[in-house]
Amino acid sequence: MEAENEQFAADRYKVMELMQDLNRIEQMDRLIRKTLAPELELPSVSNNNDSLLSKDTITISYVDIVPYNYPVDVF
Repeated sequence: MEAENEQFAADRYKVMELMQDLNRIEQMDRLIRKTLAPELELPSVSNNNDSLLSKDTITISYVDIVPYNYPVDVF
């Protein structure tokens, strides 16, 4: 019984660490989307648990975001 309690406590601690990691990842995702989403038009992320198994890919064209008006003064 005591061994099971120790295992449950260890598992609970691992789950807590994973939840903290997930919160950090979500914060970074929000930060990145807040700064880059208007330029890259990133789609929003759904809270689907099967999203890791999804075959959907996000394609980003970096050529589209390169400025074409160069900051050069011409005489």
